[in-house]
Amino acid sequence: TFRARMLISAMSVFGLVIFIIPALALLHDRGLQRASFFFITAVFGASFGMAFTMFQELTWQLLPDGIEVANAMGFNVMCRLLGVGLGNFVSGLVLDLSYTGGATNGAVYDPLGYLLMCTLSGLVVMISCYTAHLCYEAHKSLVFSAEERKSATTTQTMAPAA
Repeated sequence: TFRARMLISAMSVFGLVIFIIPALALLHDRGLQRASFFFITAVFGASFGMAFTMFQELTWQLLPDGIEVANAMGFNVMCRLLGVGLGNFVSGLVLDLSYTGGATNGAVYDPLGYLLMCTLSGLVVMISCYTAHLCYEAHKSLVFSAEERKSATTTQTMAPAA
């Protein structure tokens, strides 16, 4: 359960970072903007890596007994790749619609496109955090009810001798 809480926390951190990234455009000092961007991306990478690692570990732990592990993990990877592919498609579409062409300052996309892309990505991550929280709560209640059943069975079998 500690790992599940850490997973949700790490997901929340990288979701918040996604919302913060467009705000870096508000910094007018290029040096400060660059340093802030490096710091934010380091936090993003660390929290995403932590969440990804914990998600993989929890996936292994939650597989039921007697399951075909190769099929289950193959389905896991397929779903992950589908999500990455759809996310990249939507992000690319948003950026393509905000294309302004070559400019003298090097900007070829309207900043509103980046804002929309990061907002949509952040919302998807927050929805995932909420879903993970619901799964954690459901799993926690299943674990406690299983423990209660086990203790009830132990209590019944350990009846005092007459």
